Amino acid sequence: MSTTVTMKTIARTAATRINRMFTTSTRRISALVAALIFVLCLTPMRAEKINRFHQTNIFSMEMMEDSTLTEGMAGSFFGKQGNHFIMAGGSAFPFGKPWEGGKKHFSDQVFLFLQNSKGNLEIIYSGNDLPRPLAEGASATLPQGLLCM
Repeated sequence: MSTTVTMKTIARTAATRINRMFTTSTRRISALVAALIFVLCLTPMRAEKINRFHQTNIFSMEMMEDSTLTEGMAGSFFGKQGNHFIMAGGSAFPFGKPWEGGKKHFSDQVFLFLQNSKGNLEIIYSGNDLPRPLAEGASATLPQGLLCM
């Protein structure tokens, strides 16, 4: 008879331990899920404060005398030399969008800008000085000038 009691006692003890382990695991998982939800709820508020982007327009192509450049130039070479900014080349669709049958135009123009006391750029030189129309390359500012690759 003592063998039967011992087996029942062992079974009850094992069941109690399993129940405690399950309850403890469930509590841990519930706490982890609650913490994760809490963190996820706070993340958008934190991202709004951290990921702010401020843009200041210091120049607009609309100020240019050449009306074909009012929408700007893509892929220009750009760099800074002292207080001067250099923009060379670039591409645009001055006579219609591509889906309207407009052809891509590559520029040989060079613009030299000076940053005024308000931080805006003023054109102090423009000319067709590139040896050929260029766009969509890479550029680096060097002590000798702007390197266009």
